[in-house]
Amino acid sequence: MREGLQIDYDKDVGKAVTKKRERDADIQKTHHSNRSADYFCSGCGSKAIRTNGVLLCELPTRSTDGAVVLEEEVHVSELLLTAATEPVAIRREKGVEKQLRMTCRSCEQWLAYRPAKVGSTAYLYVRSAVLSLSPPMFGPRGDASAATSG
Repeated sequence: MREGLQIDYDKDVGKAVTKKRERDADIQKTHHSNRSADYFCSGCGSKAIRTNGVLLCELPTRSTDGAVVLEEEVHVSELLLTAATEPVAIRREKGVEKQLRMTCRSCEQWLAYRPAKVGSTAYLYVRSAVLSLSPPMFGPRGDASAATSG
């Protein structure tokens, strides 16, 4: 047997595993918060929706109209839209769908909708190509008004 310093690598496995788990949890939390995003109205540039840990491009879409499906409690952390008081009836192949439409607070462009059924507000449907990750540099008239307003 050799004399000298003997190292037992198994002594602090518990501490090493705990530190690794803590580090992995911190990385996961940071990754989750980095994936949150602000979405802006494509018409006027006003902030409309803030997602929580997910990007709209990663979520499923409806086959009927191509709208992005969000679970409000899970995916939406901030919703800055005006909800309509009366539902709109849309004729579909399988019947009539009633929607409570939501519009931009500034320009009143139709951006999203919820089902009009009582108790079914768990999902929010965002229309395709009406939101952007960055506000437009120029307003609808081509001037810089959208870039200077907040």
